[in-house]
Amino acid sequence: AQARLDSPLYDTTDLQVFSQELRLASTGEGAFQWLFGAFYQQYDREYGQNLPTPGYDAVSLALIGLDSSDFNSPPDTPYYSNLTYDFQQFALFGEATYRFNPEWAVTGGLRYYDFEEDRLLTFAGLFADQGYQDEPGSVSSDGVSPRVILTYSPDKNVTFNAQVSKGFRLGGINDPLNVTLCSANDLVTYGGQENWEDEKVTNFELGVKTRLAEGRVTFNLSAFRSDIENLQVIADAGSCSSRIILNAEAESNGLEMEVFARPNEYWDFGLSATYADAQITKSRYVANTTPPNSVIIAGIRDGNQLPTSPELQAAGSIAFNWSMTSSLESYLRFVAQYVGPSYTQLADQEPNFGLITDLPSGPGTGRQGAARLINGMGDIPAGTSIRFDSRLPSYHIANLRWGFGTDKWEAAVFVNNLFDERAFLSIDRERGRSARVGYLTNPPRTYGVNFRWDF
Repeated sequence: AQARLDSPLYDTTDLQVFSQELRLASTGEGAFQWLFGAFYQQYDREYGQNLPTPGYDAVSLALIGLDSSDFNSPPDTPYYSNLTYDFQQFALFGEATYRFNPEWAVTGGLRYYDFEEDRLLTFAGLFADQGYQDEPGSVSSDGVSPRVILTYSPDKNVTFNAQVSKGFRLGGINDPLNVTLCSANDLVTYGGQENWEDEKVTNFELGVKTRLAEGRVTFNLSAFRSDIENLQVIADAGSCSSRIILNAEAESNGLEMEVFARPNEYWDFGLSATYADAQITKSRYVANTTPPNSVIIAGIRDGNQLPTSPELQAAGSIAFNWSMTSSLESYLRFVAQYVGPSYTQLADQEPNFGLITDLPSGPGTGRQGAARLINGMGDIPAGTSIRFDSRLPSYHIANLRWGFGTDKWEAAVFVNNLFDERAFLSIDRERGRSARVGYLTNPPRTYGVNFRWDF
């Protein structure tokens, strides 16, 4: 018996989306302005993978006495999956502003939402996890998100505002774990997490916007605090070769500042910066573990820095503008950006995350591959251990651009990443860290030319 060895894997998606939003708003320039609306969305998606392999059943029967039908798969198909999603969302929203006088105004808004998602999934064939035949999953929720903004403008160049608002991000359904790959500990740790809840954020903000020097300088400053309930945390499910989403509690406190100046017709300067102290506020432990032997799940530890959230980010720009002819304008612009250290996922901050131990010898794959990607190693002696930095270091990126043109067209030459900085943007991993670990980086120094014409 013979089977085809180069069978293609067919990946198909059928997606149908219907969205509709209706709004009704006031007109005119009266003291009271309002807006009301409704939103509806229906989202249906069917996704599947199919590996038709002529001759497979004959070989399978000869080797193990079983064929595709024994694994609930179509004939001559070692792997088959089908997943259907049915998502519905409905919302009502409204906002109104009342201006007491030229100095004072208040704005109030409210959004009601209701959503439901249902899913059926099937995995079949010898090379699929068994036991998933039209396996159901569902999640639903509803809620209200209000906001209130108080504004004070003592004159046309200064505006103070205070805001309290609530926002949300919808919950969802986790994909099942690859149970056959899970270790016993990982199955206990990450099992039973069928759904994740809506993420809800309460924001408090105080800010001021100003124009100085007859409008040549703009200065804005704000302070904020965000209390995050059910933060949606991406977690690698250890050896299970799966990723799931868990919920956690967190907060973020910070400042935002921006300054823009145009002292004359030739020069422009800009500077902006954000400082944010964003961290987990409540540890989450693996079920059935008790102090002092409690086990933290997925790095959800009180005090851990939120992923992809550097404490400090800043950007500055300088531009020089001049006239080449009576109709041809030109500019030279330099922009620099600083991004502070951060982490890709919460678990990257846990002790010894950056340590891979007891590597088998030889080139191989798996943990050996992880070692080679990080260290550029070839053959590895048995028992080798390596370390890598799980904290993404800070980086600086600078761009330079020279352009010229008229009201109708513009041409420009540019150099992005002027100093060829190699920035580590995130850690790329597979099966935790046991199959692959590497860094995703930014593009290298790039030269180019742009041309734009307005019709």
